[in-house]
Amino acid sequence: MNFQILPNWCKKLGALLFFVCLVLSGYDDFMDGFLGVNCNCSAADSLETDGERLFPREVTSALNILAMLGLFIYVISKEKVEDELIELLRLKAFQTSIFIFILLCFVLYMFDNELKFTPDYFLFLYMALYLLIFRFKKTGITS
Repeated sequence: MNFQILPNWCKKLGALLFFVCLVLSGYDDFMDGFLGVNCNCSAADSLETDGERLFPREVTSALNILAMLGLFIYVISKEKVEDELIELLRLKAFQTSIFIFILLCFVLYMFDNELKFTPDYFLFLYMALYLLIFRFKKTGITS
C-alpha cells in the first residue's frame, strides 16, 4: 500500500508541535504532583481548584490533541532517503506494533475488564510504539 506522505521537513514541524504541546498540556498535572495536590478529588472539588491551573481543562485537552497530531505528522513524514527498504521497514513496524498493541489490550482486559482509558492513551501509545519499532529496525539495518 503506497500512499502520499508528507515531505521530510514536516518531521521537524511534527516533533516541535508534539514537544511544545506535550510540555504545555502536562504542566498543570506535573505541578499538582510536584506540590503534592491530591488528584483523587470529586468533580465538585476539581471545579474549585480549576482556578489555580495554568490552562483550563478544555485547553489542556486541545493541547493533547495537538500533541497527538504532531506525533502523527512525524509518523507519516518521509525519511531523507525514502526507498523500498524504508517502505518495508515501515510495513514491518506497523505490523509488529499492531500485534503488540492488540496483545497488550488483551492482557490489560484480562486483568481488569473495567479498566477505562480515553482514546488518546491508545492513540499515543500506538504511535509511540510504532516509532520505537521503526527506529530499532532502521538502526539495526543501517549499523
